[in-house]
Amino acid sequence: MYDVTIIGSGPAGLSAAIGAASEGLQVLVLGDKLGGQAGTSSRIENYAGFPDGISGPSLTDRNRRQAQKFGAVILPYKVESVKARPGGGFDVVTDAGLPVRTQTVVIASGAQYQRLDQDTNFMPFEGKNVHYACTQGTVRAKCRCKDVIVIGGGNSAGQAAMFLSEKANNVHVLVRRDPKETMSDYLLDRLCRLPQVTFHIGAALVGLEGDEELEKASWLMPDGSVRSCDATDVFVMIGAKPNCGFAKELCQLDKNGFVLTEKGYETSAPGVFAVGDARSGSVKRVAAASGEGAVVVPAIWAYLNALKEKSNG
Repeated sequence: MYDVTIIGSGPAGLSAAIGAASEGLQVLVLGDKLGGQAGTSSRIENYAGFPDGISGPSLTDRNRRQAQKFGAVILPYKVESVKARPGGGFDVVTDAGLPVRTQTVVIASGAQYQRLDQDTNFMPFEGKNVHYACTQGTVRAKCRCKDVIVIGGGNSAGQAAMFLSEKANNVHVLVRRDPKETMSDYLLDRLCRLPQVTFHIGAALVGLEGDEELEKASWLMPDGSVRSCDATDVFVMIGAKPNCGFAKELCQLDKNGFVLTEKGYETSAPGVFAVGDARSGSVKRVAAASGEGAVVVPAIWAYLNALKEKSNG
């Protein structure tokens, strides 16, 4: 019986694991994508303690090692279901058939990348020239110092554009609305100073062309005109959907499938908490997710202490 099982191994989940394990709780972390979305980021520059920035994989590795140092168990399994036990606690079932008993659950399962519209003909290029992350390995292998496309107006898209500007001749950023509404000021200011980065506001990707590899990308502008470039790669950063399917019968979700929480990140199910991108109303920033992961630990302790007092009754 674990004291707490954390579903998700991104910044929120690993932060919660560090906090809980360092305070003596028996902690299990379940997550099939170590690091979550942040783990694929080429550079995170607004995370406290790293004035020169840090890559997502590096931050993930530090968090993992710190959690394991305090005794947290981290397993690469996807959670399929969580059910409350009649006598208290929860049963967690993974895709490996691993049965887990736990007194509390922290949902830190984050979200999954949204894909392009089928009409853009992206399928032949997915995994080769269409990417949902921008890492050193991806750019080194695929970006060939020509034109590239970044789709999205959030910080992940901005960070990708910044990183790609060092490799590509031109970076075309396609955004649905003014990036001032969705991107951090410091990042947008830096991008606007780079002559090789161009924002296309209100643009929508409408076509990808090529034989074995991507050769051309086209996008529709608000005035009805179609523009194109000889693109080698497309980086898609258009948001995500919550990875909370296992929680549908466990606790209340909002209309978009994110977990609803109250004070202390408590959900509608006693003993179940939610932090990070999986939580309704979250900020969707690495630092915020890490902070929530740390802050949830006192709430877990309060719940466990209340259980102990009740049993001693």
